[in-house]
Amino acid sequence: MKQAIEVKEMLPSAEVFLFYMDLRMFGRHFEELYKEAQFKHGIQFIRARLSEAFENPDGSVQIRIEDTLLARPLKMSLDVLVLMVGIQSSKKPGNLIDMLHLERDTDGFPFADDQYTSPFRTKIPGLFMAGGITGPKTIDETLNEARAVTLEIGSYLKKIENHKNQEHYITEP
Repeated sequence: MKQAIEVKEMLPSAEVFLFYMDLRMFGRHFEELYKEAQFKHGIQFIRARLSEAFENPDGSVQIRIEDTLLARPLKMSLDVLVLMVGIQSSKKPGNLIDMLHLERDTDGFPFADDQYTSPFRTKIPGLFMAGGITGPKTIDETLNEARAVTLEIGSYLKKIENHKNQEHYITEP
């Protein structure tokens, strides 16, 4: 939606369509962004499934979609088509998650040591996770996780320092 709004702000006369399968407006001000896109900028939201896209001889893009709300096919000619895909966890052999032997959830993203009390820790001491490795995130979520992990790392390093100080104290005569 942000990119669609940017296009409308740069090219006010452009017709912008946003084809989607599922919209989830979560987080602060996201619902307002959705309404702004529709009402202020005139972006047309169409719940659809893209079945075909090809280039016309004139350079435009021809698409065929199924409007899933109206249950009918639709054919359109566009100047530009931008495809956005969902985020998936890597399943390629030799990826970091497998090399570290981290457990995966049903979507393929690594499990935290304890999802509720320490969602950034792994079973490997000193290894913490934040952002996209744990699943799709907004920028705000990623920044909040990064801040939380910074605090977790600080706590972890203090524990190591305290442990070393205790060992030193015990071994001295």
